[in-house]
Amino acid sequence: METKSEKNENNKNVFSKEELSVLVGKNNTQKLVKKLGLINIICLFSIAFLLMNILYTINVDLHLVEQSTLLKKENVQVMIEQKKLKKDINFYKKQEGIEKLARESLGLIKSDEIPVKYIDSQKKN
Repeated sequence: METKSEKNENNKNVFSKEELSVLVGKNNTQKLVKKLGLINIICLFSIAFLLMNILYTINVDLHLVEQSTLLKKENVQVMIEQKKLKKDINFYKKQEGIEKLARESLGLIKSDEIPVKYIDSQKKN
Protein backbone atom coordinates (compact mmCIF):
# COMPACT_ATOMS: atom_id res chain seq x y z
CA MET A 1 0.00 0.00 0.00
CA GLU A 2 1.08 3.51 -0.77
CA THR A 3 1.42 5.98 2.01
CA LYS A 4 -0.03 9.46 1.82
CA SER A 5 3.36 10.95 0.93
CA GLU A 6 3.83 8.42 -1.91
CA LYS A 7 0.40 9.31 -3.27
CA ASN A 8 1.30 13.00 -3.14
CA GLU A 9 4.52 12.28 -5.03
CA ASN A 10 2.57 10.41 -7.73
CA ASN A 11 -0.01 13.19 -7.98
CA LYS A 12 2.24 16.24 -7.48
CA ASN A 13 0.16 18.56 -9.67
CA VAL A 14 -3.27 17.55 -8.36
CA PHE A 15 -4.36 19.34 -5.18
CA SER A 16 -7.74 19.72 -3.59
CA LYS A 17 -8.89 23.13 -2.32
CA GLU A 18 -8.13 22.06 1.25
CA GLU A 19 -4.59 21.03 0.34
CA LEU A 20 -4.09 24.28 -1.54
CA SER A 21 -5.30 26.33 1.41
CA VAL A 22 -2.89 24.45 3.68
CA LEU A 23 0.01 24.93 1.24
CA VAL A 24 -0.49 28.61 0.37
CA GLY A 25 -2.76 29.92 3.12
CA LYS A 26 -6.45 30.85 2.91
CA ASN A 27 -5.93 34.35 1.45
CA ASN A 28 -3.63 33.16 -1.27
CA THR A 29 -5.95 30.28 -2.26
CA GLN A 30 -8.47 32.60 -3.92
CA LYS A 31 -5.69 34.41 -5.77
CA LEU A 32 -4.31 31.08 -6.97
CA VAL A 33 -7.76 29.92 -8.14
CA LYS A 34 -8.19 33.22 -10.00
CA LYS A 35 -4.76 32.82 -11.59
CA LEU A 36 -5.56 29.25 -12.63
CA GLY A 37 -8.88 30.50 -14.07
CA LEU A 38 -7.05 33.19 -16.03
CA ILE A 39 -4.57 30.64 -17.35
CA ASN A 40 -7.45 28.39 -18.43
CA ILE A 41 -9.16 31.30 -20.19
CA ILE A 42 -5.92 32.18 -21.99
CA CYS A 43 -5.50 28.53 -23.01
CA LEU A 44 -9.08 28.36 -24.30
CA PHE A 45 -8.63 31.55 -26.34
CA SER A 46 -5.35 30.20 -27.72
CA ILE A 47 -7.03 26.96 -28.75
CA ALA A 48 -9.95 28.86 -30.30
CA PHE A 49 -7.49 31.08 -32.20
CA LEU A 50 -5.62 28.02 -33.50
CA LEU A 51 -8.86 26.35 -34.59
CA MET A 52 -9.95 29.51 -36.42
CA ASN A 53 -6.60 29.63 -38.21
CA ILE A 54 -6.92 25.97 -39.20
CA LEU A 55 -10.44 26.54 -40.57
CA TYR A 56 -9.26 29.64 -42.46
CA THR A 57 -6.36 27.69 -43.95
CA ILE A 58 -8.71 24.89 -45.04
CA ASN A 59 -11.06 27.47 -46.61
CA VAL A 60 -8.19 29.12 -48.51
CA ASP A 61 -6.96 25.69 -49.65
CA LEU A 62 -10.42 24.76 -50.98
CA HIS A 63 -10.64 28.10 -52.79
CA LEU A 64 -7.24 27.51 -54.38
CA VAL A 65 -8.25 24.02 -55.51
CA GLU A 66 -11.40 25.48 -57.09
CA GLN A 67 -9.39 28.18 -58.88
CA SER A 68 -6.87 25.58 -60.06
CA THR A 69 -9.67 23.47 -61.54
CA LEU A 70 -11.13 26.47 -63.37
CA LEU A 71 -7.71 27.45 -64.71
CA LYS A 72 -7.08 23.90 -65.97
CA LYS A 73 -10.41 23.96 -67.84
CA GLU A 74 -9.58 27.36 -69.31
CA ASN A 75 -6.14 26.08 -70.32
CA VAL A 76 -7.73 23.17 -72.21
CA GLN A 77 -10.02 25.60 -74.06
CA VAL A 78 -7.06 27.82 -74.95
CA MET A 79 -5.12 24.81 -76.25
CA ILE A 80 -8.08 23.81 -78.45
CA GLU A 81 -8.30 27.36 -79.80
CA GLN A 82 -4.54 27.36 -80.39
CA LYS A 83 -4.75 24.14 -82.44
CA LYS A 84 -7.58 25.60 -84.52
CA LEU A 85 -5.60 28.79 -85.19
CA LYS A 86 -2.48 26.81 -86.16
CA LYS A 87 -4.61 24.77 -88.56
CA ASP A 88 -6.02 27.99 -90.08
CA ILE A 89 -2.53 29.50 -90.40
CA ASN A 90 -1.25 26.41 -92.21
CA PHE A 91 -4.30 26.49 -94.53
CA TYR A 92 -3.86 30.18 -95.44
CA LYS A 93 -0.15 29.68 -96.11
CA LYS A 94 -1.07 27.40 -99.02
CA GLN A 95 -2.29 28.52 -102.45
CA GLU A 96 -5.77 27.13 -101.77
CA GLY A 97 -6.11 29.23 -98.61
CA ILE A 98 -4.88 32.38 -100.34
CA GLU A 99 -7.43 31.92 -103.14
CA LYS A 100 -10.27 31.38 -100.67
CA LEU A 101 -9.31 34.49 -98.73
CA ALA A 102 -9.05 36.56 -101.94
CA ARG A 103 -12.48 35.40 -103.14
CA GLU A 104 -14.32 35.81 -99.84
CA SER A 105 -12.70 38.93 -98.43
CA LEU A 106 -11.70 40.89 -101.51
CA GLY A 107 -14.16 39.55 -104.08
CA LEU A 108 -11.37 38.68 -106.56
CA ILE A 109 -11.70 36.10 -109.32
CA LYS A 110 -9.29 34.31 -111.64
CA SER A 111 -8.69 35.78 -115.07
CA ASP A 112 -10.45 32.92 -116.88
CA GLU A 113 -13.60 33.10 -114.70
CA ILE A 114 -16.78 35.03 -115.39
CA PRO A 115 -18.22 36.91 -112.43
CA VAL A 116 -21.84 36.16 -111.60
CA LYS A 117 -23.81 38.26 -109.18
CA TYR A 118 -26.89 36.91 -107.51
CA ILE A 119 -29.67 39.41 -107.05
CA ASP A 120 -32.29 38.59 -104.49
CA SER A 121 -35.69 39.40 -106.04
CA GLN A 122 -37.33 39.58 -102.63
CA LYS A 123 -35.07 42.39 -101.46
CA LYS A 124 -36.54 45.82 -101.84
CA ASN A 125 -34.16 48.62 -102.68
